[in-house]
Amino acid sequence: MKEFSEKYRLLAKNRLGLSSLWIGEGQLVCLNGRGFLLAFFEEYRRYRLSDIEAIIVAKTPSRLRALLYIGIFLILGAVAVLLVRGDSSLLIHQVMAVICGVTSLVFLALLIRHFLLGPMCVCELQTNRSRVRLQALRRYRKALEVTAEIESAGRSAQTDLLAKDLGKSDSLGAVHWTDEIVDPGSSENQSYRVPRLAWFTFASFILVGALSFLAISIESMALMIVATIVMTTSGVLLAFTFVFAFRKSTPESLRSALWTLQGLYFLAMIVGMVYYVIVSIREPSYTVGFTGPMEAYLAIVDEGGVLLWIVFATMFLGMTCSSVWGLMLIGRWNRRIATVTSISESRVMPETSA
Repeated sequence: MKEFSEKYRLLAKNRLGLSSLWIGEGQLVCLNGRGFLLAFFEEYRRYRLSDIEAIIVAKTPSRLRALLYIGIFLILGAVAVLLVRGDSSLLIHQVMAVICGVTSLVFLALLIRHFLLGPMCVCELQTNRSRVRLQALRRYRKALEVTAEIESAGRSAQTDLLAKDLGKSDSLGAVHWTDEIVDPGSSENQSYRVPRLAWFTFASFILVGALSFLAISIESMALMIVATIVMTTSGVLLAFTFVFAFRKSTPESLRSALWTLQGLYFLAMIVGMVYYVIVSIREPSYTVGFTGPMEAYLAIVDEGGVLLWIVFATMFLGMTCSSVWGLMLIGRWNRRIATVTSISESRVMPETSA
């Protein structure tokens, strides 16, 4: 597998890892797996880039999945609220309220992920002998990025074939002709872009982690109020940053940093909700007024113990570390993009002979 990864570069993979798409050495490798959770059956197909005639991408309806996520989220959320407001003295009611609340937040996260990834699609690859569906490409925007890269690599691979058709004496002209088609500055080969909101998002989450950690450490109501406002604003910024990152050609490492931050954000929401439901059932005074929930979080050590405080502190410090990592990636990619742009602008294209 290591030798395969060195020779071929991963282009796309579905969320369960059953299907993937690799490119390298003038070939496109398609892996289609079948099974539940694990790939019990794997099928490999190799295609020469010069043999690819077309890649067809078509959108498919995805509203039903969104409506399913919304419906489950609303139903489970309503059940959790009714269980908390009802006779919550029973242990079974407390357990069911926590389970329904956590599950509703999970489906909310799936709904947000569904909207961020964009419309769904089917993608098919056509050669002169076969036509196969690329199972690894199920999102429209990702499919457009991958197909554009395959098209660019395919045109480069077809240069030799074009030279043979034109004749050996015109091989240099064929290369120039291909370079004119696959212009690095054209829309067919878009360069990476760093979202402008990414810097503000990572910077705001550094504040979220630092303020929240200090608030639960020194039990300051003022810091908790500021941390709550900053956390809400940061969540909105993170959502808009995700939209830009998946609609434009954003580096995968930067997307990974955003996914890590999103995971920690939702994990903190889930753990915080479970803690608040249990504590508010035990002490109803935490549900009174605007500052009631904040007083519950400030009393983490008294209500949940030192272990729970360590869990919250780890999540907040994880947000800070992930944000610092994201800012480092932004600086690195901005330097790379600026270097590539300066090289492209200073490059002088050779003139073809008349």
